[in-house]
Amino acid sequence: MNVLAVIPLAALLFGVLIQLTAGQVLSRRAKGWLAFICCLVGFAAIMAMIPTISSGKIIDVTLFSWDKGLPLQYHIDGLSIIFALMATGIGSAILLYSVAYMAHEQEGVTRFYALMLIFIAGLVNLVCSSNLLLIYLSWEVIGLCSYFLVGFWYKETKSVNGARKVLIMTHIPGY
Repeated sequence: MNVLAVIPLAALLFGVLIQLTAGQVLSRRAKGWLAFICCLVGFAAIMAMIPTISSGKIIDVTLFSWDKGLPLQYHIDGLSIIFALMATGIGSAILLYSVAYMAHEQEGVTRFYALMLIFIAGLVNLVCSSNLLLIYLSWEVIGLCSYFLVGFWYKETKSVNGARKVLIMTHIPGY
C-alpha cells in the first residue's frame, strides 16, 4: 500500500521528464496525450487507495529522511484522498481538453504540459504532506506554476500583468 501513495507523484513527474526529454520528437497531440495518461495513472493510483482509507486506516509513508528530526512524509487520510482525487481528476479533464486546444499552438506546447503536470504534482504533494516544510515547498511550486501558466503567452501585455498579479497573490499567503 505504501507504493500506491508514491505512484501519483511519480507518474506526474515521470510525465514531466518525458515531456522535457522527448519534447523535440513528439507531436503536439502526442505531448497532450502523454500528459493526460500520466495524470490518469495518478488518478487511478489514488482511486486504488480508497478501499484502504474507507476501512478506517491511514497511510503514512516516509519519502526520505531529509534531516534527523524532519523526514519528508505523506499522511493520507479521507480528506487528502478527496483533494488528491479532485486535483488529478480535474487535472486529467483539463489535460484531455488541452489536447485539442493546444494542437494549433506553434511554440511552448512542451512548456505548457510540463507546467501543468508540475502544477498537479504540487497539488497532490500539498494535500498529502504531513509536515510544514513539504507543504510550504508544494505551495511555492504551485504558485510558480500558476505564474508561468497565466503568463503563458508572455508576448501579450494582459498575460504579463495577470501573471504578476498571480505571483503577488500566491506569495503573500506563503510568507
